Amino acid sequence: MLKLDLGCGRTKAEGFCGVDRFAMPGVDVVADLDKELPFPSDSASLVYASHSLEHVKDLSFTIREIYRIMSHGAQLCIVAPYHEQKLNLANPYHLSVFNEHTPRFWTNYPVAEVDPEEYSHPHAKNWGLLESDNSAPEIDLRLVDMEFFYFPAYLRYSTQEKRFFRRTRIDVCDQVLYRLIAWKPAEGDDRPYSALLSEFAPFEPALVWNRRKADQRRLYSVEESALSIAGELQQAGAGEGTARRSAETESGSGLIDVLKDLVDRLFSSKEADSEALIMALRADLSARSALLEEYRAKAADVSDLIAREAVARAQLSSATALAEEYKAKYAEIGELLAASGEQSKRQLDSLRAEIDVDDALLTEYRTRVAELDSALGDLQTKFEQEMRDASLASPDNSAVVADLYSQITAYRNSRAQRIRERFADDGLWRDVSPAFAKLKAYSQRAFRRRGYRLSLSPDIRAAEYREYSITIGVSRLSAVELAIVPLVRSSGVIGIELVSKKNQIVAQSTVDLEAITAERPTRFQLPEPVSLTPGWALRVFARGVAAPVILYELVHPAPIRRAPRVQPFSVFFEVDNGLT
Repeated sequence: MLKLDLGCGRTKAEGFCGVDRFAMPGVDVVADLDKELPFPSDSASLVYASHSLEHVKDLSFTIREIYRIMSHGAQLCIVAPYHEQKLNLANPYHLSVFNEHTPRFWTNYPVAEVDPEEYSHPHAKNWGLLESDNSAPEIDLRLVDMEFFYFPAYLRYSTQEKRFFRRTRIDVCDQVLYRLIAWKPAEGDDRPYSALLSEFAPFEPALVWNRRKADQRRLYSVEESALSIAGELQQAGAGEGTARRSAETESGSGLIDVLKDLVDRLFSSKEADSEALIMALRADLSARSALLEEYRAKAADVSDLIAREAVARAQLSSATALAEEYKAKYAEIGELLAASGEQSKRQLDSLRAEIDVDDALLTEYRTRVAELDSALGDLQTKFEQEMRDASLASPDNSAVVADLYSQITAYRNSRAQRIRERFADDGLWRDVSPAFAKLKAYSQRAFRRRGYRLSLSPDIRAAEYREYSITIGVSRLSAVELAIVPLVRSSGVIGIELVSKKNQIVAQSTVDLEAITAERPTRFQLPEPVSLTPGWALRVFARGVAAPVILYELVHPAPIRRAPRVQPFSVFFEVDNGLT
């Protein structure tokens, strides 16, 4: 299959067949993009056009020719000047317009794999507009990705602010990139579109890679300049001229809040202390795991009632001392979390997962001790009394877990953590258990490419339900899988409700908490398949649960002092696309 670089000039992409209207070094085929392309139909698997299609006289004709030579599922990557800038508007050689709406006229498919806010318009809610002139559709190029490249003055702004400026000003963007899939299945090919999306490997042009690096360097330069501006603003005297202060304020006003938080973070970091404490906690966890293994071996080797009673008493005494040590450790963590860096957070998340596993093992062991106690006969009453005296029969690890959870919640809501989530690497996404691979793959397609990060929810018992507004539609939903983390084994149920756009509950499903584990996804099977349009909501609730229960979530960091957008870390199983 061919890989074509249309309008390559002297800088043909490596491994491509170069096409240009002029014969020059690197051009393999001389052809005019305003005429029929000299390639067979369905012969190209990848077509790349960088700063060339804006020069064609009839863009619709050229796009139809490109679609003709592409095979089913082939990729089209276009980089073009963003139209709404003065230089492009004045350029007489730019004959075609490229902005966030241009690819809408190459398909009738109602949705694109990007945030609808990127192309929002009051006169066109759905994505595809190919049939807006009432003509028969001849092509179907479906958008998978759209990226804008901004002038340096706008790099520092949030996504929402960039969108606002792009819609209301000129000279905000200078380039736009589209990645599209050619949808032209042959007769008998019944693979769904979702299958092509799952196999899609985005082509990354060297031009785009170099531009991202340059923007990063500019961003760092902007931060350094902004720090200097902020210092000047603080030193500005009341007697200085109004015009100078106004100019400085306009340069620095969009950055002051972020700068203050950045400075706070730089001067409050205690990563060395954090690492030392984490190493100590890891050593404690290792000792705890070894102790549990020892308990298991001893319980299996017990041959008489007296030996079992002595072993149980020693184990409970050790567990009591260990629990007290961990309470002290958790108190230290609470003080540390307010100042620890992103690396500490990632390691603490890993520690918390290990503690969850150990708590489950302790619970399992206590169950086994109870079973052994039932065989003690006359010694049972005496044994239970000694357990109560050891202060472990009632409180066990629930108080410790509740204490840890309250500290983690305070940390997650802290100002320092919001700053880290905005700038730090998503370590939790990388470190999550392999058992959640299907949830990661589904969430990657549906949400994560839009800037979402993996996080942990508050305790879902704190409200009647936790609701997620879902931005995608499903044809016939049959089941939902979620990543649920019960911090302590407990009775009760966890349930879901599907709520339509009109706020009507259309389906419900529950699972006993005793059947839920943090080590694998929890599946909620619906009584029958349900069809839902974009704008529906998923509610998750807990009933009769005594200990904290949390969820993995996908969080899109919002500008400081604004609420983030949240989606569930989930898989939506549909009957029509083979996910059942």
